[in-house]
Amino acid sequence: KLIVLFPFEVSWYKKRGIGVKYFGHPLIDLNPNPKTNKKNPNTIALFPGSRDQEIDKHLPLFKKTIAHLKNINESFSFLLCLAPEINIKKIKRFIDSTGVSVTTSSNEAFQNSSAAIIASGTATLEAAIAQTPTVVIYKTSIISWIIAKYFLSLKFVSIVNILANKEIFKELLQRDAQPKKIASEVVLSLKNSKEIINKLSKITKTLGRGSAYRQAAQFIIKY
Repeated sequence: KLIVLFPFEVSWYKKRGIGVKYFGHPLIDLNPNPKTNKKNPNTIALFPGSRDQEIDKHLPLFKKTIAHLKNINESFSFLLCLAPEINIKKIKRFIDSTGVSVTTSSNEAFQNSSAAIIASGTATLEAAIAQTPTVVIYKTSIISWIIAKYFLSLKFVSIVNILANKEIFKELLQRDAQPKKIASEVVLSLKNSKEIINKLSKITKTLGRGSAYRQAAQFIIKY
């Protein structure tokens, strides 16, 4: 038997003769009651990724994007969410020059922001569950990008868009990941937040009602 994380995996494996069980996604338990009326309507959460190369690529991009957003609205503030293993001393210059607040809790970041800029990864799914309009970005080396494009034929990179089979979170990747574009899409996401949140609610309903780990454990014991 195979326990899967996403609803679209069930039919894919069944067609290939593999017994599948789906209990929902465990991330639902991290944020069971998302706040649609956030405390800080002008706070933008920033998720640069967890790997060193992601930090190196995305922080300079974030710095320029912050400048563009500040030009649009001086009241914008920013909350940088770092993976616990990231050495904060390494990015002290970025923090000092931008004045961003810092947290290591993604739940805190989402509960206290009204939009987010996220390096493509698991955090985009957390954003959907937290009902936070998001712009997905990603920059990598040219060689890595060419290899990825060669092997992958996916229409989207964000799991949220893959689940919806349409673009809910704007994706700005590689050359498209430009500060001015990102800033414009953040403002647009805030403007269309109600519509985006409604779409995110439909997606999260497909991810179960919670207790995926408990249900999986009970199944394994009985099996």
